[in-house]
Amino acid sequence: RAAYPDVADLFESSLTYRRQSLIVPATLMFHFGNPSLSLDLGAGIYYDYGFSTTLDGLAKDGIPHRQFGWQWGFGFTVGPIYWRLFSYYQIPAVFTGDSFPKADLNRVAFSLGYFF
Repeated sequence: RAAYPDVADLFESSLTYRRQSLIVPATLMFHFGNPSLSLDLGAGIYYDYGFSTTLDGLAKDGIPHRQFGWQWGFGFTVGPIYWRLFSYYQIPAVFTGDSFPKADLNRVAFSLGYFF
């Protein structure tokens, strides 16, 4: 959930932007260390398809379903446990059309896992 300022009233109100989507990343990962103790660094691109997108609770034309961007991240593996932190940066504008605010979309994702 992200709140963006309303261009008609920049300091008094905001609009709520919600998006449910499927993200497909393509990442080049580098592992430094051995399988049980390592540092991981990665970068790449991603594709995002939005199934449901609303602005202030209303579905609107001008919010593209297909978006893309670049990503980078790092992580650690210690024994069977790993954690990763990735940051996603959208390349095109979040909204199209003159009636929408100018906005950028950046996300951070944390993952924690266990190797069996």
